[in-house]
Amino acid sequence: MTTFRGEDSLPAWLDRHHVDVIRTQATKLDGTLIGEYVHRNKFLAALPNGSIVNDVALALDDVCLKPDLDTLTPDRHDSNLGHCIANVVTTDGAEIGNCPRTTLSRVVKQLHTMGYAANISPQLEFYLYQVSFPEAQSRKYKDLPPLGLSRPPYALRDSYHAKGFMDETTHRMAYLGIEWESWNAANGIGQLTLKLTPTDPITTADRILRTKQIIYEVATDQDIAATFMSAPTTDRSSDLYIDHSLTRADAEVLDEDTVTHWLGGLLTTLPASIAYLCPTINAYRRQTPFSLDAIRRRRGSSNGLIHRLGSSDLNPYLGIAVILAGGIVGLKNQVNPDDSLGVPGLPIPDSLDAAITNLEQSEELASVLGKDIVTHWADAHRMSIVPNASDQDNISDWEYHRYFEFI
Repeated sequence: MTTFRGEDSLPAWLDRHHVDVIRTQATKLDGTLIGEYVHRNKFLAALPNGSIVNDVALALDDVCLKPDLDTLTPDRHDSNLGHCIANVVTTDGAEIGNCPRTTLSRVVKQLHTMGYAANISPQLEFYLYQVSFPEAQSRKYKDLPPLGLSRPPYALRDSYHAKGFMDETTHRMAYLGIEWESWNAANGIGQLTLKLTPTDPITTADRILRTKQIIYEVATDQDIAATFMSAPTTDRSSDLYIDHSLTRADAEVLDEDTVTHWLGGLLTTLPASIAYLCPTINAYRRQTPFSLDAIRRRRGSSNGLIHRLGSSDLNPYLGIAVILAGGIVGLKNQVNPDDSLGVPGLPIPDSLDAAITNLEQSEELASVLGKDIVTHWADAHRMSIVPNASDQDNISDWEYHRYFEFI
């Protein structure tokens, strides 16, 4: 019998924490959260590969959601519930290259093999509205009254309107061991910014995944609506900042060339990586223009990088993976930032279709991320997303239906 976290066994740990149901969680390619509520008897019987789910996960044949038991945690808000992040695997337990979490793990291993590690400092942006989700649906997600008063960021009177919501949100985050630094009113009316504490890439992506679900659940319980849709209206937009720092196991301080090459890699791969960083039609409606200043060295830090081009609707596993992959390309090729910019400004595509084309043509990124997931992701988005793009100035009903509640 194998011990588990100081208990005689996993069943003994479940007994101690009164966990009778485990909710497994994973993401589809587009970042949509999927999973099951599994009775503990089924959960234990299905280990190590996890229970079989249909092909909704990655447009494949039957697959399994393989629990990562390192992420198993009791809910404490819901007394008999536990949570466990899962990887998508084949029915015999083999890794699937198209799994977003597996992709990030693969990139992190490559970084470690080169002697480096990264800490991620994420910052989430989202909007709150003074209507319930059913009411928002009845209005087709349009003309919703925001929860707030003004636009100035950090306005405390604006923040106060959301304090009850954020108190409950951060309480539930604490139940799941998700640490946070601060939250505040952001630029848009009803918009909030939530900063999580820095940690390793996989833990960060797991925490983003769980935090977004908590925000949705608290909003549901409090009869308000929350969205991570990157442009819920034509004059509002949300981002997901992925600032990070690079470290090396055998050096206290990184040499200047290393950080320079890392930054050069981020810039030179950006025309292709933007497909993962801004992966929806809606992301290209944001009001904030792409600019060189969005990716730069952190002032006063020898190894810190600011990266603020990701939209709020990105898949956190793929968003972090493509940033790390860009840095790896820069280290391998010793890219300098000046060499990566042929013309002033960043050559960023202005549509998802153009971004996908750049991604498909980037052999360097594909070699780090894995050609299977790049090809599969591009094909899936070309078939199901790009045909719904609209040149109209107004956000389409299709975008609201697909993105407002489910991203």
